[in-house]
Parts: sequence; C-alpha cells; structure tokens
Amino acid sequence: MSSSSQGSLSMEDLVTIGDVHRDLNYIERVLDRISGDDEYLEAILQNQRTQLLLLLQQASVGGTLPESDEPIAPIDRTRLPRDLVGTATVDIPQNAHGSARFELNGSTYHTEIHAVADIDAFEPVRIVGPGNDAEPLPDETDPATASRPVERASVFGRAVSANADILQEPVRPRTTGTAFRVSVVLADGADFSARLTHPSGETDIEFNSGNTLSPNGLYTFDMALTPTVDVNFRVSAPTTVEYLVVTEVLQG
Repeated sequence: MSSSSQGSLSMEDLVTIGDVHRDLNYIERVLDRISGDDEYLEAILQNQRTQLLLLLQQASVGGTLPESDEPIAPIDRTRLPRDLVGTATVDIPQNAHGSARFELNGSTYHTEIHAVADIDAFEPVRIVGPGNDAEPLPDETDPATASRPVERASVFGRAVSANADILQEPVRPRTTGTAFRVSVVLADGADFSARLTHPSGETDIEFNSGNTLSPNGLYTFDMALTPTVDVNFRVSAPTTVEYLVVTEVLQG
C-alpha cells in the first residue's frame, strides 16, 4: 500500500474483506492478551480496530458483504467513522471548521473537521458525529485536559413530538470515568427520559424519579455511563425544548 495520500485510495491501496478479517482477528487476540496497565498501547489497538470495522462497514451492500476477494471501496473523507482518532493541523475554535490529519489503513488523509470544542493545533482529536464533528481527545495523564468539560449536544427552542428522539444523533461518552451532565427546560409539563442503546439492546430511564418536569423549570441531571452506550432523550408529550445542553464531565 502507498504510505501517503491526500485523496481517495488508489486501486493499489484497495484491500479485500479477507485481509480486513485477518487483521481484525489478530488485533482482537492482542487486545485480549495485553496488560490493563498499558493504556497507550490499548488505545492504539482500539483505534486500529475501529478503522478495520469501518472498512467492513464501507464494504457492506444491502446488509451483506461482498465476496472475500472483492476489493473495498475508497473511504469518504467527508464522513469519517465515529471514534476515529487523528491530529488537528491548525487551531480550531469551537463550532468552526479546520484541517486535521488521519491515518487509515496505511494511508494519510488531510480533511476538514467541525470542532464541537476548542481544539489546539497538533492536538489529538476524535470523530464524535456525522459531518466530521470532532473533539479533543482527552489526555488522562493531564488533569487539566482530563477534567475539562466538553459540550456534546445542545437544543434551543425546538418543538418535539412525544416519545421521539430529541437529538438528531445520539451521544456517546468519549472515555471511561466521565458522566453526562444534562440540563433541560421544557415549555410544557412532561416526563423527561433517556433512551440508552448498548450491546445488549435498549434501555429507557426516567429522570426526576419519573415525575413530570414543571413548565419552564430548569433541571440538571448527571448520568454515569461507559463508552459502549449511545444516549438520546425523549419527552412523554409534545412540547418545546426551550433549553437542553449535554456536557461531558469528569466523574466526581
């Protein structure tokens, strides 16, 4: 494979499903054997695993995979996979766009990301949503970085239906040891809940002990979660979400 590319992969760069499965099996065997103390190596391997799973996703057609000797299509740089890790090449203020570099299957991609929080040049970043939404990758060895709250989602003045997802895309914790701090104001009285999607299925949890939130009252809830859980929010009756902010904070 070529060592560097700023566009789509060339034909020489294409791999087969069999190649991806072999590499994925190897990485998963190594992950099973490494020490839990080697967090840096584990993070590298997990990133490689995410990249390989993306390649399988790219190859999926109608819910099935092509034959094992059929090459995988080039990567769409405008829609990088969630949890892919790269490096910002410029300072990117929150809600602005800027350039970042990503390594994927032996090739280097320079592409534009949308910062959901302030990002410094040369800072590691992680894709967290569609349209290349990205955030700084927390350095757990740096207390200042690890403890920095990061806004993950917000909604203001939006009319919503009963029992429908409020966020256009669910949010997932960036790492272990963090929690979602959810602040919400509803225009009308309604029950407020979270829909959790996890490897075992889906779970609904009620905030405020299942009691209806008062109209125009401000409520704040903390949720301790793991990085394997996607979260969205719902209300029991049609209303307007006047204010909803989801912030990821260090568990205290």
